[in-house]
Amino acid sequence: MNHAANSLSGFIFAFFSTITLVPFIKSLSIKYKIFDKPEERKQHKSSIVRLGGLGIFLGFYISLLILKVFGLFFFDPNSFFWPIFICAPFFFIVGFVDDIFNISPFTRLFLQVVLSIFVWSCGFHINNIIINYFFGENLSLGIISSYSLIFTVFWIVGMTNAINWLDGLDGLATGVVS
Repeated sequence: MNHAANSLSGFIFAFFSTITLVPFIKSLSIKYKIFDKPEERKQHKSSIVRLGGLGIFLGFYISLLILKVFGLFFFDPNSFFWPIFICAPFFFIVGFVDDIFNISPFTRLFLQVVLSIFVWSCGFHINNIIINYFFGENLSLGIISSYSLIFTVFWIVGMTNAINWLDGLDGLATGVVS
């Protein structure tokens, strides 16, 4: 099977795993009263469940497991995918603990930076920025190693928090990530 078919299979498995799990997780959140209460900065007017991210996380990893079992999931052992695959659960745990216990933003930021540095040290580097779209030419900006660390950490932490800040409406982060 080619790469495009594997990607499509992965998307289909992840999509159906997630839409199957989200209602179950929502009922668990209701059962254990894990709600996000309305506040001044939030859009929702009533309490909403806080564990929607668990459905996305489990849907993604379950789909990868299913693809691996059927021999449709392969990545080069030296691929940049592995640091992300290994560290994503830790990012999820930080967000999950924050959802349940409301940890300090500084603690959360510190943990995200440490995890991002680990991802970078495992080989996931942003080494150049291609700016073809702006100028119509093949232009790229090379980034030296020390700046690559700063840029990569900033990007990972920034993307993580951009999704985290989409908590104003029920299902908004799920829809954007999907």
